[in-house]
Amino acid sequence: MAAGDAGAKENVEIHMFRPNLDSLPDVQTPPGFSLRQGPDPAAWVAIQQAAEPFLNISLDGTQEGAWQHEFIPGEGNLPLCGEDGKPISLEDALRHQFFIVEESTGRAVGTATAWLTKHHAAYTDMLTTSRYWAASLTSPEGEAGPRQVDLNADGLVHWVAVHPEYQGRGLSKPLLAAVLQGLGSAGRCCKTATLGTGSGRPQAIPLYLSFGFEPMVFGAEDLRAWRELHRAAAARAALGEAADVDERTRRGDRVLVDKLRLVSETDVGRLLGVTEGSEALKP
Repeated sequence: MAAGDAGAKENVEIHMFRPNLDSLPDVQTPPGFSLRQGPDPAAWVAIQQAAEPFLNISLDGTQEGAWQHEFIPGEGNLPLCGEDGKPISLEDALRHQFFIVEESTGRAVGTATAWLTKHHAAYTDMLTTSRYWAASLTSPEGEAGPRQVDLNADGLVHWVAVHPEYQGRGLSKPLLAAVLQGLGSAGRCCKTATLGTGSGRPQAIPLYLSFGFEPMVFGAEDLRAWRELHRAAAARAALGEAADVDERTRRGDRVLVDKLRLVSETDVGRLLGVTEGSEALKP
């Protein structure tokens, strides 16, 4: 789950995949900020409540967005014990939870977590039971059909958010870099990474694309969302200086136009083996 971008009102759930954890960027925190590592429930809830426009964030609860459900062993996503039968501690599970801290105030203003995909129940079910497409999960000719993500080697970029008062200052980049490095570390040993976000988070998607993530497609709805993101960005880019957008959006549009071209031009319906309603999946 990736959060923290107010974006548009419509928010179609979309997913992304990074086919390797090679050549990871080393991004320094901006002056006046530093990274802190380890669980902090109160800071996490405060940041997510301020940044998350679509979900109900709370400390306790069983819904998506509740700290208890997301992170407490045996309470939701995280099993009580590991595959070795030993209890999972909160400290070990969240060893690679990161916070961006404003040094002058000590306030945590951003967060992201390196999570194991197999420790997220909904993701495990989705990636086990669904057919899906991503460019690097498909043979060059597409004839072999889409391959599945290896859950035992995949890490989840989880709950990325920056407080709205601090967005646009380059704080998401060091958070994302730290998470990817955490996933590839000896404690996680992941080989690939996935994340979930939404089409209503237009500032976050170019960031993920620029960090080597690519679109995943599960069906007609998310394919339409990806293609609409590409179409809208291309339309704004075609207007040039006449487009009524800020420079941050212009930079993001350039990334969207470049990185989403393949998903807009590929016959995903054929690769997924979709026949019913497949017109919606054609380029």
